[in-house]
Amino acid sequence: MIVIGVDTHKRTHTLVALDAGTGGLRGQRTIELGDAGALEALRFVGQIDSERVWAIEDCRHVSGRLQRALIAFGERVIRIPPALTVDARRAARTPGKSDPIDASAIVRVALSEGLDRFPTAFLDKQAMDIRMLCDYRDQLISERVRVANRLRWHLLAIAPERESQLRPAALEEPQIRARLARQLRRQLESAQLLDR
Repeated sequence: MIVIGVDTHKRTHTLVALDAGTGGLRGQRTIELGDAGALEALRFVGQIDSERVWAIEDCRHVSGRLQRALIAFGERVIRIPPALTVDARRAARTPGKSDPIDASAIVRVALSEGLDRFPTAFLDKQAMDIRMLCDYRDQLISERVRVANRLRWHLLAIAPERESQLRPAALEEPQIRARLARQLRRQLESAQLLDR
């Protein structure tokens, strides 16, 4: 089992994975803030060990996004109070201050105090439901935009004069779509009459 200490900042997070039994270094990485960074972090620790706990310094204004992403992926996240890491930083054998030293200090505090003594971060059921609904809404909006853009390209190919008359978001309005459908139907019928 590993414990991943995370030293969080506004733009990057530094991860240090230590073995829970020996305290030995198993790996370290710096990731960018955001969803891509969270995925990179999960890939990184997934290559090290499948049994893991994330120990994050409790600075939610900086670490909140990463915590939410990890919890959404089913990871166990514990919050370490910043005041406890001061002594662990001083006791580190490595002189100076750096992000990996700070992340290691977070893990050492978690291991020395016991992983079960710290609060576990969680998202309540309503928050998860709201997040799923928001994700679904975003997918629907993206799909609507994709279909509208495709329709405009087809319209440009078969009736460029009609496409040029449409405002950018005109296809979102049902009345305009209905009127356009009638116009295209008449155009198709007149083209069929000409073919006879």
